[in-house]
Amino acid sequence: MGSIGTKRHTAGQGGHAGCGCGGRRASARVAAADGGHHHHEGHTECAGGCRCKILGRIRDLSRAGMQALDDGSHGEAERLLREALDLGRSVGAGAVIDAKTRNCLGIVLHSSGRMIEALAEYHRALTLIEGRVGVDNRLYRVVAANSRKAIGAA
Repeated sequence: MGSIGTKRHTAGQGGHAGCGCGGRRASARVAAADGGHHHHEGHTECAGGCRCKILGRIRDLSRAGMQALDDGSHGEAERLLREALDLGRSVGAGAVIDAKTRNCLGIVLHSSGRMIEALAEYHRALTLIEGRVGVDNRLYRVVAANSRKAIGAA
């Protein structure tokens, strides 16, 4: 994300700018990295039970949170992202999904001027990413860049 609030978080553009979610293309990679599975729309049976639906709900909450931020509803954005985090924690969604959601929450907190809280979320996200997939990946670089921006603004 160039600077907080300057780019739209529109899913139709292939992902949320600054979030690192990568849109739909990344969903299979995320599921694989988190030990889950991914199936495409139209797939009638889910071997993982309802896990993929729950992961989809987490993704939808995160996207709705970023859209709320775009709409200027910081409180709603934070609420939706915290709901996504709680849901992910309750089902063991995995480190990468948790890190992506924490990065988005960091963006919301940063844009609200809550730099210390934003930095804490970025740090948690970076720790999760490093522990699960290392530091040589796009998501780590995106979160690290967001963290540097928050440090510069603090």
